[in-house]
Amino acid sequence: MPEIGSVVRCRERDWVLMPSRNDEVYCLRPLAGADEDIVLVSRQLSNLAGSRFPGERVEPSEFPLPEAGDVRDAASARLLWQAARLTLREAAAPLRSLGRISVRPRAYQFVPLLMALRQSPVRLFIADDVGVGKTIEALIIARELLERGVISRLCVLCPPYLCDQWEQELRQKFHLDAVTIRSSTIGQLERRLPPEKRVYEHYPFFVASIDFVKTDQNRAQFLQCCPELVIVDEAHGAAESSAIPGRERQERHRLLRHVAARPDRHLLLLSATPHSGIEESFRSLLGLLDPQLGASGPPDDDPAFQERLAERFIQRARADIQLVGERRPQLPAAPVRGRRLPPLGEVQGAFQKSARALRRDHQVGRQPAGKPAALPAPGRPQPPSMRDVQPGSGRGGPGEPRSPAGRPGRHRRRRRPDSGRDRGVLRAAAR
Repeated sequence: MPEIGSVVRCRERDWVLMPSRNDEVYCLRPLAGADEDIVLVSRQLSNLAGSRFPGERVEPSEFPLPEAGDVRDAASARLLWQAARLTLREAAAPLRSLGRISVRPRAYQFVPLLMALRQSPVRLFIADDVGVGKTIEALIIARELLERGVISRLCVLCPPYLCDQWEQELRQKFHLDAVTIRSSTIGQLERRLPPEKRVYEHYPFFVASIDFVKTDQNRAQFLQCCPELVIVDEAHGAAESSAIPGRERQERHRLLRHVAARPDRHLLLLSATPHSGIEESFRSLLGLLDPQLGASGPPDDDPAFQERLAERFIQRARADIQLVGERRPQLPAAPVRGRRLPPLGEVQGAFQKSARALRRDHQVGRQPAGKPAALPAPGRPQPPSMRDVQPGSGRGGPGEPRSPAGRPGRHRRRRRPDSGRDRGVLRAAAR
């Protein structure tokens, strides 16, 4: 019997043998086809027809080894290599989920997947630090189980404020058409249901609020239609301990205890803070994965306990992770543009020098008529003076009002900036 994922030949065509829910049916996908091109072949009929028509029988197939004469040039060799690489990404590689995701996992994110593939059923506690990528690690496991045909449905139980984030991750990065089930969306989802269908049964992939599902009116219906894989985010909020009272924690833990009661159900627990310092609380979560790790199990220093814990529990800090085979790009230093800022003492000195120059220019504009005005320093333009007009010796200035007797008035008035004396100062500064 050919193995799942191997190349087989039927009706003079090569196929990839895919997982099938029925052991009496072959699930064949064309070697260069998509999931829409999958066909089902009965094993019994294939064997009966194969006795008279050998091409109807499903038999293992293989590709002939390349020879030196088959390679013509570098472009053809590269094209062949790319075609083989893309074929492996689709289905014939050990990890079949890589061709169905829109994210590039890092090397350390494959460790929980390798641990999960050794378990049946998968029961794992991922307690990596914040920012390491627990969501990616859990969904890679889910996608791999889907591609292998181990599961056909999954759900995520999380606090209400994380439902939208999980739905977005499922849709955009893992191409799973998930819906969110909580108090604000349950009415709309129920209106879309076909007759005699339940909301937990109709949708194969959904994200549910754990606080909505744990209630008495929803818990029984959820447990009857619970998917094969359940992912619990922020699992520390469902720990049970006599030192931490609270009805909410007890209801969450009761729900997870019913979920884990089925021996063939896959369960993934996610938390960045798995241990709150209370041993009973931590053991209550481990007991969901393996009863031998619960409160009634052996003590922590027992070698048997540590060995079983290493199979179900993984925790890594950000400082402990080494990016194997990856280099973070070093951004070049930004070029320094413009002038270097001078010290504060130089700035104060320049300000005081400018203030003295302005006072000197102001004194030049107040010279009496007939006396030559001193020229300002070269290269420094003279701004128009806005000073008050000083009373003259017998005549008023161009902008000075006069009394009815023809003498200058005693009151002063601000002169216009375009007076004759200011224009003279400007012309002298320009020369």
